Amino acid sequence: MDKLYTAYPLDHKKEHIRLINIDLGPWEAELTSTFSVVSLRDSPDFVALSYVWGDNSLSDHSAVNIEGCPVPVTPNLYAALRRLRWHAHEVGQGNLIVWADALCISQNDRIEKQHQIPLMRRIYSCCRNTAIWLGELSIRDNSASIPLSPHPSESIAVTDRLIQDLQHDQHLDKIEPFDRDETDSLFVDVRQVFERLSYSTWFLRRWVLQEAVLAATVKVYFGPVLQDLDTLSQAMENYAEHIEQACCTTAKPGHYIMRQRIRGFLQEFSSLQDLRDRRSERAHILHLCREFSGRQTSLELDCVYALLGLTNPPATIVPDYTVSIDSLCTEICTDYIGKEHSLDFLHLASSSIGQAQMPTWVVDWTAFVDCKASKRAWNWLADLFHPTAGLSQKPHIRDQYFLEIIACPIDRVEDTVKLPMTGNITDAIRNFLAILLDEVYSDVDYPTGGTWLMAWLRTLSADSCWGANSARRLSKEDCDFYWSSIFTGSGYAPGQKVRLAGGRLVLADAHLNDIIRMLRLVQEDRRIFYTNNGYIGVADDDIEPGDVVFLVPGCSMPMVMRSKDSAFYLQIVSACYLHGWTDGEIAIAPKRYRAVYIE
Repeated sequence: MDKLYTAYPLDHKKEHIRLINIDLGPWEAELTSTFSVVSLRDSPDFVALSYVWGDNSLSDHSAVNIEGCPVPVTPNLYAALRRLRWHAHEVGQGNLIVWADALCISQNDRIEKQHQIPLMRRIYSCCRNTAIWLGELSIRDNSASIPLSPHPSESIAVTDRLIQDLQHDQHLDKIEPFDRDETDSLFVDVRQVFERLSYSTWFLRRWVLQEAVLAATVKVYFGPVLQDLDTLSQAMENYAEHIEQACCTTAKPGHYIMRQRIRGFLQEFSSLQDLRDRRSERAHILHLCREFSGRQTSLELDCVYALLGLTNPPATIVPDYTVSIDSLCTEICTDYIGKEHSLDFLHLASSSIGQAQMPTWVVDWTAFVDCKASKRAWNWLADLFHPTAGLSQKPHIRDQYFLEIIACPIDRVEDTVKLPMTGNITDAIRNFLAILLDEVYSDVDYPTGGTWLMAWLRTLSADSCWGANSARRLSKEDCDFYWSSIFTGSGYAPGQKVRLAGGRLVLADAHLNDIIRMLRLVQEDRRIFYTNNGYIGVADDDIEPGDVVFLVPGCSMPMVMRSKDSAFYLQIVSACYLHGWTDGEIAIAPKRYRAVYIE
C-alpha cells in the first residue's frame, strides 16, 4: 500500500493534494478508483467529504480498490463513498472526484500528515461542495454501517418528504406521519429515524465545523437521502415559527416526542447556517470555543486548534502540540481580554473544573467536552441576564497570572441546600416546597418585591425555560401555569392549550415539559443557596457558606468568589443566578465597586 502513495508524491510547497477519481457504476459494483495529484492553486473541481471515521476496524469487507490495490477503510467511510457514487450514477453525473482524508493522506507517513493537515482550511474552501455524511439509517439494527439497499424504506421516504414539506412551509397537521397516533408502526419508525439522525456522531465532532462552514455549498447525505443545507435550515426556520405560533400543533399523545426529535435534528443545521452567514463577521477563538463547547476532539489541544480555521481575523495562535492545555487556555483568555477588553466569558470560569496550574478566571474548554448538558447550562442562559445594567470595564492581566478587575460585593452565602434530582421530579419539588412552608419565608415578602414563594419558584429554573428553539425568560403567565400544574393539582387534558404572554397559545403538556427540562438542567450538579440579606439563588455544587456574591461589570451573571489570602485576592467559585439581581434592578453606587485580583 505504501507503494501506491509513493507513486503519487505530494509537493507541499505547491499545495499538492491527492484526489480519488471514483468509477461510476450500479449499486452492486465494486468500489474502484484511481488517484490524481492536483495543486489547490489551480482551483481543482472536487467534492470534499465531511464524515466521522467511526468504527476503526478495517477489513476486506469495507475496502476501496485504488488502481488494483484494495485499501481497507472504516465501514462509515465505505458507506459514504458508496452512497455518493450511487447518487452520481442516478443523476447521470459524468465523474465523481472526492477528497477524503483517510484515503487521500497516507496515514503511515507522519511528515505528509504534518504538511497536509494545515491545508484543510484551503481544501474545504476550494472544493465545489462539501458532502456531509451522517451515516446509514437502519432502525432495526443499530450496529448497521454498511448499506444493504440503495432504495429508501417507507419510513426513510416519509422522513425525506417531511423535511421537504417543512421547507415549503406546510403545516404539521397536514404532514405525514402526524395524521397517525404514537402506536402506529410507521409513526414509530419515522421517530426512530429522527432519533438516529439527531444522535449522529457527526454533530459531536469539532473538526467537522470548518468543513461545513468554509465550503461554497453544502450537501447533506444520510442513508439514501440527499438534502441541501439550505433546505434543512429553511425547514427548521419554518418549523420553529409553526411551533411558536402553535398554529398547527397536533394534539395526539406522543406527538410531542416526535416534534422534539425533529427539532433536535433540524436545529443543528440552523446553527451551521447561522455560522456560515456570519463568516465575514469578527470571530475570536474564545467566542468559537464558547459557541461549540460541547463538541468533541480526540486530543485536548484540538478543542482549540480545530476551530482556528473559523477565526476572523485569522488567529495569531499557531498549533503547537507540545504546550500544555492550561497554558493554551490561559493564552486564549489573555489574548481576548487584551484585544476585546471584555469579561463576557467569565461566567464559564470555575475553580472546580480548571486545570491545576490554571488561574480560576481562565476557562478550561476541555471541561465542557463529554460533560453533562447541565454543565453547559450557564453558557446558554447567560445572555438572558444583565445584572450590571450595561456597565463595562477594562480588565488587566498582572504578572501573567492575576486578573485585575473592579467588582462589588453584594451579599454573603449563609446556607445551601440540594434539590433531590432522583425519582419523580415533581414530587421532589412539592416536598421541597413543604420544607419552605415550614419556615418564615412563606409569610415574608421577597427583598426586591413579590412573594418569597414566587422568588423560589423562579429560582428553580433560573427564571428560564425552553422556547421554540432557544432558552427564554419566564413570564408571569409561565409562572401561573407552572404553579397550577405542579402545586394545585389542576390537570390539563391531552391537547389542551394555554395562553402565554402576548396571547400565544401552546400545548399545556409540551410547555410543562419545557419548564421541567430547564429545571433539571439548572439544578443538576448545583445547589440552592440563601444569603445573609434574605436572597435566594442557585450556583455550582462547590458553593459554601461564607462565599461572597459579586457583581462584575461586563459579566452577564453574578459571580460567587472566595477569599484566599485577603479580601482583595479572590478565587472564582461559580457563576450564579441570584433572584432580584439579574437585570440591574438594584442601583449600586459607584463607590461600592473596588479593585480585586482574581487568581
